[in-house]
Amino acid sequence: MPAFILSNNLLIFFGIILIGSYIGKISIKNISLGSSAIFLTALVFGNFGFTMPREVRDIGLVLFVYAISIQVGPYFFKVFKRDGWKFASVAFISIFSGMIATVFLAIFFHIPDNLAVGMYSGAVTSTPSLAVATDMIERNNPGDGARVTAGYGIAYPFSVVATVLFVQLLPWLLRRNIRKEEDEWEEKEIASHHHLSVKQFYLENKALFGKTIADIHTHRIAPFNLSRVRRGEKEMVAIPGFLLEEGDVITAVGEEDDLNKLSVIIGHETKAPLSHNKVVSEDVEVTAREFVGKKIEELPVFYEHNIVVVRVIRQDFEIVPNGGTFLEAGDVLRLVGDHTEMEKMVKRIGVKNEKLNETNILPFLLGIVFGVLIGAIPLPFFGGAPITLGSAGGALLAGLFISHRKRIGKMEMYVPVAALNLIREIGLMLFLAGAGLVAGSQFVSVFREYGLPVLLAGSLITLSSLVGSTLFLLLFKENILSIMGGVSGGMTQAAGLAVTKMKARTELPTLIYASVYPFATIGKIIFIQFLVYALWMF
Repeated sequence: MPAFILSNNLLIFFGIILIGSYIGKISIKNISLGSSAIFLTALVFGNFGFTMPREVRDIGLVLFVYAISIQVGPYFFKVFKRDGWKFASVAFISIFSGMIATVFLAIFFHIPDNLAVGMYSGAVTSTPSLAVATDMIERNNPGDGARVTAGYGIAYPFSVVATVLFVQLLPWLLRRNIRKEEDEWEEKEIASHHHLSVKQFYLENKALFGKTIADIHTHRIAPFNLSRVRRGEKEMVAIPGFLLEEGDVITAVGEEDDLNKLSVIIGHETKAPLSHNKVVSEDVEVTAREFVGKKIEELPVFYEHNIVVVRVIRQDFEIVPNGGTFLEAGDVLRLVGDHTEMEKMVKRIGVKNEKLNETNILPFLLGIVFGVLIGAIPLPFFGGAPITLGSAGGALLAGLFISHRKRIGKMEMYVPVAALNLIREIGLMLFLAGAGLVAGSQFVSVFREYGLPVLLAGSLITLSSLVGSTLFLLLFKENILSIMGGVSGGMTQAAGLAVTKMKARTELPTLIYASVYPFATIGKIIFIQFLVYALWMF
């Protein structure tokens, strides 16, 4: 090979990514290496002495995890509130299965404790726990940290490939149909979001005479909205400042059970014909950038034009909005208002805006900086040195929080889906190529020194974690994509998620992965210190 190519590390690095990506596309009986092929290609090149700064790997991991957290942030806290204990349990089952296997195999194969703890970090693909274990062992036995890294290097390659192949084989091993179970999950999600109803109520509560629509404080009672008021033959928009009178007929939008509460507050239910002469309703898709990422209460344009947002349809789910509801690109708004004002609003909300394809780069970068900073903060831990979450763990927490809040201070956070997908894929490629080069530099030498038992032990630790988390999720009768995403999250394994996403239509595996990942990351950092103590005891 020409010298000018061999001396160009950047060219070789991207060549590794290109070759690995091509190999990863090759499928045999619907099984492929996926993005882990990049890691294996880098492993080979690393063995021949090709290197890249470790920062390249770290940058890739931060970008990948940050992009994932931004994608699932808007839904993460809802899922976490409902099933958080389950996701924590998946992570801890995965961790403890691997730890128990490590202690048993270290005793059985007479593996030194410093090598064994490194094998565990590599087998569960946890670089932050490697750093903690290395520091802990170096403080007690200076010079032994190199063996920890050696154990990591020999176990890590098998872990990446095994996780990728394991999640792809799961549907076949469990005789599960991905498409069928994904459809069933979608149906359940849609069913859990009840469709909204429209009812009318005759105002007979004297306490409301002379009061405004805003005085009713509907959202303190239940999530519903008031859209119109009919007075005699005249119909008007139920804007917040509208003064109510006896005999008004108020139209409300919400879920059936919630609307039934209004008869106690307003008056008996009635049926009056809706006039479509002046007050009209329209559905409009949000495409204008000025509305994206904003709360409804932050958009005075609705009040200026006497327009009421009575419902938001997002990804086939109907939401009863309030002032604090954030609008997203692609939301369909049901608006009620005067027909002349409505025409202006529909054009304004649905206007095609090229800025919708632009990333608001400043808050995006600030989020990364905050994430890396959070990951570097030393956290006190009894019996040892302070621990940190690492850059990836910090980026995950920052991304989840910022995408949930949709802003940093007064700066709105908006990243187009296409840009987010590109950042995620580039981050994954950089990480796998960088990690492969590092592991490849010591794989052969470690294998020669410690032989087949160490390689076998590392493989069994990986399989113990994979099988443990799978059995736990099966116990709760989770669907196959949840199992695949949960297993990948328990292993903090980006490549496992990547191949799972290739088989999914929805973001279900990504959502589960992101829900398990924080517990797995933090748990491995904490409990590896107990593993070190356990190995010292035995």
